[in-house]
Amino acid sequence: MLDQQKLFKALDVLKDEFLHASHDECTFALQQWKKIENDDALRNCKQSSLFVPTWDGEFKETKKINHEQMEYPIIAVDGSQIYPDRHEGLPCALVHIGGLYIHYKKQNYPEQDSPEQNSSVEFFSEPYVYRARYSEGHELSADIIDCHRHELELKTALHMALHYEKKYGEKFRQAGPAQVRTVVFFDGSLIFWHLEGKPRLKELYFDRYCALLQKFYEHRILLVSYISLPKSKELINIIRCCDTENTYNTIVDADLMAHVLKPYERSTIFANHAPITQSYPSEMKPYFFYVNGGHEVGRVEIPRWLVKDPAFNRIESIIIDQIIKGDGYPIMLAEAHEKAVIKTRDRLVFCRLLEQYGCQSLGISRKLHKKQRPCV
Repeated sequence: MLDQQKLFKALDVLKDEFLHASHDECTFALQQWKKIENDDALRNCKQSSLFVPTWDGEFKETKKINHEQMEYPIIAVDGSQIYPDRHEGLPCALVHIGGLYIHYKKQNYPEQDSPEQNSSVEFFSEPYVYRARYSEGHELSADIIDCHRHELELKTALHMALHYEKKYGEKFRQAGPAQVRTVVFFDGSLIFWHLEGKPRLKELYFDRYCALLQKFYEHRILLVSYISLPKSKELINIIRCCDTENTYNTIVDADLMAHVLKPYERSTIFANHAPITQSYPSEMKPYFFYVNGGHEVGRVEIPRWLVKDPAFNRIESIIIDQIIKGDGYPIMLAEAHEKAVIKTRDRLVFCRLLEQYGCQSLGISRKLHKKQRPCV
């Protein structure tokens, strides 16, 4: 049993050490950032061997994002899973994909005089069950399930975007501004980090992911990913190139940007150069920027083609609108998570159905039995 008194003491020591180190590093990093902003020569670290991003335009650019009421259709998709568990006798895996479509209407929109002025919402979800023993010639591991889920999220988002465009697109374009286009929001990164260092999984899934991304480009579906509490250090690496005296081990890009960006401002747009992105289709290579949503600094990733798209300014405003509606986190992503998440009662239903269909072994392993019922 955990000794809570000892835990409190250990956490107090760690808190003091961490806060002191991160405060000092953040101060040094901010000072170095200001130097880099005003000295082109210090930005030659683009050629460094460190993993650093590149950028176009002004390195020190920050942009205030206007928040305004606007009309826009948006889709958010998320996924969750239950892994096979031999200790619980689960021979199957479950992937659950959920999300929603909302067409936000601008209140009192002058061109509209119809009962359809109110925003509309539609939810969707789909479960996918996989046998644990065999999948595409491979044992169904947790890694395989994660890859399946990622592919299903992309497929579902693409399918639903095309579905709603066909269902509502022409009607909305006739009723509103021509630039109204569907935006797809993802929670997480457009960079396939889960394939990094895993050649077998990369061989199986990388081309499939890229083919789906290419479809988004061909149909000009606006694709945006949002990362809350990002842990990336690409901007910190720029500072490391110019300052070799400090390690900057305890802070991340978001810590730095919290001091650089005012509420509802974004950074300049950077191009990611992680090795895995070099094989992406040219127009789908991931770019990123940081945005101060008032409560936290989030990281936004978009494909390369979208940076120059006329809709980009609207996307910035949509991101801020979603953050405000969600009280600090994009409301669409929160709702998609709620639709996709597999809760405890859902897991129990899944297990009971497996038992009814004769797919689950009787009883649980002795290991799990002992964990649930200790000897002393």
